Amino acid sequence: MSSLLDTHHGLANAVNLPYGMRYNIGGSEKKFRQIARMMELSVENGEAVVERLFALNGELGLPTRLRDAGVRQEHIETLADLAFCRLLSSE
Repeated sequence: MSSLLDTHHGLANAVNLPYGMRYNIGGSEKKFRQIARMMELSVENGEAVVERLFALNGELGLPTRLRDAGVRQEHIETLADLAFCRLLSSE
């Protein structure tokens, strides 16, 4: 998002983080319990962590959806390609 849409890197991370975290809950339940504990959440699971991240974005007035951050349908394929290239270059 940062390179394609001139979105601030921190904003791009804030918008995408809850979705990435939700995707990774399965198989990482113990880690998410630890995260929830560190966040002092009353429910200690991955979904509680993700919901708190969405709520935090809302409290800070940050977008919670890609389209609210300026991403349009025609950007999705390019964004996916950019993410994939970065993933490959980090291996």
